[in-house]
Amino acid sequence: EKNINLQIGLYIKEELETYENVRVEMTRSTDVFVPLLNRSVIAANNSADFFVSIHCNSLASKSTSMNGSEVYASLNPNFATPTARMGNLILAELQAAGMNNREVRTVRGESGDYYAVIRNTVARNIPAVLVEEGYLHGSHDYGVLTSAEGQKKLGVANATGIAKYFELKKK
Repeated sequence: EKNINLQIGLYIKEELETYENVRVEMTRSTDVFVPLLNRSVIAANNSADFFVSIHCNSLASKSTSMNGSEVYASLNPNFATPTARMGNLILAELQAAGMNNREVRTVRGESGDYYAVIRNTVARNIPAVLVEEGYLHGSHDYGVLTSAEGQKKLGVANATGIAKYFELKKK
């Protein structure tokens, strides 16, 4: 998963940099582990306008019937609307790229947002979403997630959704 996520992230960066006035900061650009808290610190230190975390879903059962993309948004009242909007824009682009739209979701934890990357980032006053690009064992998704062509298609789709959110213009 980590290699797939990194490659999709690099494609997102590459595509976003074709737009005017965009600076993309990644929490990693090589195969290194960045602790969850450090990811939000990197975002804050770079004055991020938004934080997008890239992942792939996996099921313990290794079921091949689960397929599709979903985005987790923040429950925090100050960030619920912008993160849901970003999630819907990204999902619309992923769906246009051939992925099943499994909707924008939220998950409540003991202290607000369940996902640490969302919770820690919104605590630093930065909106954040977590994108599950697809299911690693999904009969449809596997081929997309593991091919360079599929990874690029997903990266471009994510970037296009982000560009629409910020109303960016191509260079």
